[in-house]
Amino acid sequence: MKVSWLIFLLLSATSLLGAQEKNPCRLSDVIPRYLIVIILMLLVIFVLGTLVLYILHLRKKLSTAEKRLEDMATYDLITGLPNRRFFQDYAEKTLDLCRRRSCRMALYYIDLDHFKPVNDTYGHEMGDLLLNEVGQRLIKQMRKSDLCARLGGDEFIALIQDVEQDLGFDTVARRIIGAVSHPYFINETEVKIGVSMGLSFFPEMGSDLGELMQKADKALHEAKEKGRGSFRIYRDF
Repeated sequence: MKVSWLIFLLLSATSLLGAQEKNPCRLSDVIPRYLIVIILMLLVIFVLGTLVLYILHLRKKLSTAEKRLEDMATYDLITGLPNRRFFQDYAEKTLDLCRRRSCRMALYYIDLDHFKPVNDTYGHEMGDLLLNEVGQRLIKQMRKSDLCARLGGDEFIALIQDVEQDLGFDTVARRIIGAVSHPYFINETEVKIGVSMGLSFFPEMGSDLGELMQKADKALHEAKEKGRGSFRIYRDF
């Protein structure tokens, strides 16, 4: 609307100038010709400046929209954590790094216990809020060099590297269980859930991401069968 209005003024000024050329006695008696030229030039500068600002504004909005689309493609909308796609890309790069550095890496396949009753009892909105809280608690148990992602539903996965002894991986697993299992207070309602995990290690339990995820998933099912609220390490059971 502003641009159209400015263009209208510019055209009006041009018409006035043309009118003066045809009827010099009408306009020159009120406004000298050189003032009309100055006004016209100022309008042109103003219009061009406004157009430049408008174009910059559109570019900023486009950049923001592109960033949002990119985030939607790589981040989970409920928890804000990386999604499966982001995790797979990141994990592949980390595996390459670990191969070059000959370092160990662990995958934690994480599944919430008793999450479905929360959805059934309190509704999906409560379930989404709970998932968000779980995501925040998981992040607090990770270092900046670690990665935690939501795979979907109530399944999460974590990638932790540069821990030399199994005891270090065990300590992280116990911290996660303790943090996630602590009661939640959402909308003044106390909610209790648990968590089970399956672990697999690179390089001794797999050389590629698919194999490591498959074995961590098997270890998770073993933890579920053994009573939940615990973790298991894949040992070819």
